[in-house]
Amino acid sequence: NTPISFNISMVPESGSHFQLSRQADFSVIDFERKQAHNLIGSKDIRQHVHMAPGILLPQTTYYYRVRLTARGRESSWYSGSLRTSKERQKWSYSNSS
Repeated sequence: NTPISFNISMVPESGSHFQLSRQADFSVIDFERKQAHNLIGSKDIRQHVHMAPGILLPQTTYYYRVRLTARGRESSWYSGSLRTSKERQKWSYSNSS
């Protein structure tokens, strides 16, 4: 799993909407997560969001975008891209004894 993280607002009752796609126009969404953060009455105050979208394909360009909400307002999409590296070699070990 490839971890992804980003900073969020510490404002109570805030939220985030994250999307990951291999299509620059997001016509096909490969991973999506909407989360509420810092709920009133909760003991935890979060400043960061961490998620693992599962197994990403090697040597593939992915596009991401995230939108945050706080105090009843929604941000524009913040977007970018990333490229995964080639698959790592998997080692196996056998004991001949």
